[in-house]
Amino acid sequence: PIAAALPIDFENSVVTSDFVSQFGGTAMVIPNPQIDAENPSATVAQFLRSGGANWTRSLLQLTEFMDFSTLGSISMRVYTEAPIGTALKLRVETTESEAANELDVLTTVSGEWATYSWDFSGDPPIYNVLTFMFGYGSPNDASPQATFLFDDIQQTNGVLSNNELNSNEIQIKAFPNPSSNQTTISSASVNLQQVVLFDAFGKLVVDLAPNDSHVSI
Repeated sequence: PIAAALPIDFENSVVTSDFVSQFGGTAMVIPNPQIDAENPSATVAQFLRSGGANWTRSLLQLTEFMDFSTLGSISMRVYTEAPIGTALKLRVETTESEAANELDVLTTVSGEWATYSWDFSGDPPIYNVLTFMFGYGSPNDASPQATFLFDDIQQTNGVLSNNELNSNEIQIKAFPNPSSNQTTISSASVNLQQVVLFDAFGKLVVDLAPNDSHVSI
């Protein structure tokens, strides 16, 4: 395999032979079978659970270590027909698997593209492998419900894919989620003093001082 660098969109960089698939999982780069307004990309990756153990997986080596000190999350678009609430396990690890961390997010839609984020904030800059274990714990029958398309892998600030963020007594919600044109951020208990939005490369896009319980971006 040839190591890749983030961000990855599968248009002209990563190919099927760059994945290392293990324990019954298979990853490959294919023409996008679900082109729509949410993801018009011509090419995407596919992870297929086709036998083996719960931990069936595919690995992708990176050319650089992931630094989560400034861009603490990894996000990507995912399409699956698996039921809502299916676990999307993403693992970051070292080349020889001396150290690793893995996080789950749960699907919020079925039969649609959605953007999900895994928050690795605070992890040390020692990981250079992404391991995809989507559908962890679900059937390995190679059916549409055991098939996961993914695209546009990047490091980001924040975790807008979480429907609700709780901090002590403060409840903050971002909706609709996922969104493509407008996002509203609201608090149930306090006024929002500042809202800052960064793009995938850490560039400041919006800096607002709403002094209100909600703001639309």
